[in-house]
Amino acid sequence: MFYALKFIPIAGMMSIAWADGPDYPPRQAVQLVEIALERNPSLASARLNAEAAHSTGYHHRAWPAPEVAVDFFAAPVSDFPNPVSRNQMEIDYSLSQMIPFPGKLKGMSEPAHLLGEAEEKRAESSALVIRRQVLTAYAELYLAEWRLRLAREDRAEADRLLAAARAGYEGGMGGQADVLRAESEAVRLDAEILDMQRMSSEAQSMLSALLGKPGIKTVGGVDSIVPRPHAFILDTLKEQAFVRRPDLESMRREVAMAESEISASRKEALPDFMVRGMYKDMKMGQNDDWSVMVGMQIPFAPWSIRGVTEGTKRARLLRRKVERDYVYMRLMVESEVEIAVSALESASGRLELSKGRRIPLAAQALQSSLAAYQGGKMDFNDLLMAFRELRMARESYHMAVAEHLKAWAALEWAVGGELWVTATKGEQP
Repeated sequence: MFYALKFIPIAGMMSIAWADGPDYPPRQAVQLVEIALERNPSLASARLNAEAAHSTGYHHRAWPAPEVAVDFFAAPVSDFPNPVSRNQMEIDYSLSQMIPFPGKLKGMSEPAHLLGEAEEKRAESSALVIRRQVLTAYAELYLAEWRLRLAREDRAEADRLLAAARAGYEGGMGGQADVLRAESEAVRLDAEILDMQRMSSEAQSMLSALLGKPGIKTVGGVDSIVPRPHAFILDTLKEQAFVRRPDLESMRREVAMAESEISASRKEALPDFMVRGMYKDMKMGQNDDWSVMVGMQIPFAPWSIRGVTEGTKRARLLRRKVERDYVYMRLMVESEVEIAVSALESASGRLELSKGRRIPLAAQALQSSLAAYQGGKMDFNDLLMAFRELRMARESYHMAVAEHLKAWAALEWAVGGELWVTATKGEQP
């Protein structure tokens, strides 16, 4: 009476293999990354930062604005407030221009342009972060949808278990406890299906936000993910990271900016010049005349030189700070590469373990338990435990797939760009 019990998902879950093509990360996920890089507001904000920094450089390169003045000179008090009365003695028209010392404006603009280049690299780093976030959210969506699919399949099997338990109870070959356990398992799976639906919705929402389309369902259903094998040399990855990481390059530009600011601060000791031309419109029968004035700032005067020296000292201190920040970031980059490689190796090991041993053993154990229960040689609770073990083995595989994609995304981010590896053809079991 128990032969109607059949676990149809088992065979389908045994076809697990490594990818031998170029589509890893999955093409669907990469397409989402491309959309995010076009539409994500935070990335657009980072790019605007770079443009603003370059604009500051152009601003510093411009000369100060000239000054135009009109002086109503020696107007009689009796004619107030009319400045152009017939008793006005003279009206002076002047044009003044501050002329920076040659090379001074260039020295002021160079740090701003270097900051703009650093911001450009930060924008590239933000793009890498967004790529990682999208791939991670996609992995979460993959896991939620697969767990939901497995839970629904297992829910159908739980109904068959419940039918078998009821048949056994009615035939006198089982107890009421078996029926209650089967019903409890069905209720537990119903609750898990609700949780998986929530997790899928959350992953969709995260992807929508990353793609700059809040509240819109961006993925109808994730593709199956088949990871690819890899053989990375840790030291090579670290060297690649030192060259490719845009945030490291950004800090190198900041070091150059600090050097440039030292040079610019030294030039503050150079004087600026003032040129003024004046035309005197004389009244009361006097002849008109004109004059030219040339002046110079004296920043190296004893009471002002400290401002220059302290500015140079500050620039040197900032350079030392940035240099130490760069050394620390290199150490962090090494650590991030090591952590990502370790996570990738762990996920790969779990994939192999699930594919080669855990799922086949759990499937065999369930079939054996089912035969034993049908023959009256096993308790229903033991059959239920075997059922759960196969389900956990299948979930473990898909969790490892998701973790593999997350680790791959983390390694891409840590190295500073996409990974190019040659995939070897995997066995199809």
